[in-house]
Amino acid sequence: VATSIATYVTRFVPHGEALEHVEVLLRRRAHDSYSRRSLLVEAAVQRALRGRRTQAVEALDAVGRDALRGDSRRGRVVNLLARLWVARFQHGALACEDLVAQGHELIAPGDVGFRGELLGFEILVARAVGDAEREQRALDQLRAIRRHSHHYAASAALGQFDPATKPAALDEDELTPLLRAVASREHSALPRLITVGLHGLVPELLGLTPARRVILIASEDLLVLEDHGDVVIRHRPPAWAPVLLRILARGDATKERIVAGLWGLRSYHPELHDPPVRTAIHRLRAFLRPFDSWIVVGNDGYRITVPVHVVSGAEPVIAEPAVLWEEGEVPMLESRRPVAPDHVGGVGDTPAHLVYRQLTKRPHATVPELAKSLELSNSTVLRALRSLVDERRVERLGHARATRYRTAE
Repeated sequence: VATSIATYVTRFVPHGEALEHVEVLLRRRAHDSYSRRSLLVEAAVQRALRGRRTQAVEALDAVGRDALRGDSRRGRVVNLLARLWVARFQHGALACEDLVAQGHELIAPGDVGFRGELLGFEILVARAVGDAEREQRALDQLRAIRRHSHHYAASAALGQFDPATKPAALDEDELTPLLRAVASREHSALPRLITVGLHGLVPELLGLTPARRVILIASEDLLVLEDHGDVVIRHRPPAWAPVLLRILARGDATKERIVAGLWGLRSYHPELHDPPVRTAIHRLRAFLRPFDSWIVVGNDGYRITVPVHVVSGAEPVIAEPAVLWEEGEVPMLESRRPVAPDHVGGVGDTPAHLVYRQLTKRPHATVPELAKSLELSNSTVLRALRSLVDERRVERLGHARATRYRTAE
C-alpha cells in the first residue's frame, strides 16, 4: 500500500518530497520483490527528471539484477518504460528509437496504459527525426485509446503533445503541464522547473540534446552544468564567473587575456597578476564542482573543455559562445578603470596604483578590505601601503588590528 501511494504521488506531484518518500521506502526492507522493483523503477524515472542520471542508471541496474531471477512480461515492460525515461535525458530522443521498437513487440494491444505511455515516446522520436506522418499516427492511436478506455496514460501523453487537448486530465496532475511546456519550448516555464527541482528537463526545454556543457541563463541568474542528464544548478553565480567562463570558452586564454577581460587592465605583470589569475581559476573550479575537471591548462593558457551556451531573457540558446568584445578591443570596467599616472606619481598598474585608487573611493580601509576588493594578497597590499605612507600619499590610523588607511589630506 505504501509503495502504491508513493509511486502514484510521484507521477502527479513534481515536488522533492514525493521522491524523498520513495527513497525512504527503498531504504526499508521490502516485503516482496515486486514492491522493491516498483520503487526502483519510479526512483529511476524521478531521478532522471531531476537531473540525477547517474543515480537513475544505478536504480535501473538494480532492477535488472532483480529481473535476472525471473520476471513477468509486465515487469519487463515497466522496466523498459523506465529505461526510455532515462535514455531520453541521457542520450536524447533519438536514443529511444530501439527501445520504442522493443516496446511495440513486448506490449500487448490490451495494455492500454503501457501503450499510451509508449506512444508518447513514439511522438518524441518522430519529432526528433522529423517524421510528421509517424507523429500523426501516434497521436491518432492515443486519441483512440482515450476514447475507448479513458486511460490516464493516453490523456497524459496527449496533454503533452496535442495542442487541442487539455494539459492535465486530472486536477492533481501538476507534472503533465510542465512536460507540455518542455515539448513546446515554452521558456516561461523555466522558473517553475527550477522551483520544483525538475532540473533534468531544463536542457530539453532550451532545445538542447544531452551533452556536456555550461549554460548561462542571465534572466534567472543561473548557471547550469550538464553532463548527459546529470544536471547541477548554481544559483546567483558571482559576477566574475560568467565573464571568466566566456573568456575560457574562446579557446586557450592567456593570463594577459584573463587579466584584460576580468579586470579591464591593459598591462600584464606576471609578478603582480599571476597570483590573482590562479586564484580566479581555483575559485571557478570550486564553483563548478563536481565538474571542475572541465577547466584545464593548455599550451598557451587556460580553457574549458565543454561548450558554454548563453541564454538571454527573450532569446533561444546561442549555440556558439558570444564574444565579450572584438579582438584587441579591451573594455575598461568602471570598477577597474586606471587613474591617470600623474594622479599617483606615474606608478602605472603597480600594486601601489591599485591600492591608492581604491582608497580614493572610501573614507578609510583596512588591509584585508583592500586585499579582498583588489583580489591581491594581504602582504602585497601591505607593501604597497607602506610605500604610499613613505611617500606621504596615504595616512595610517590606529594600531594593531585597528589599523586602517586613508588618502592624505
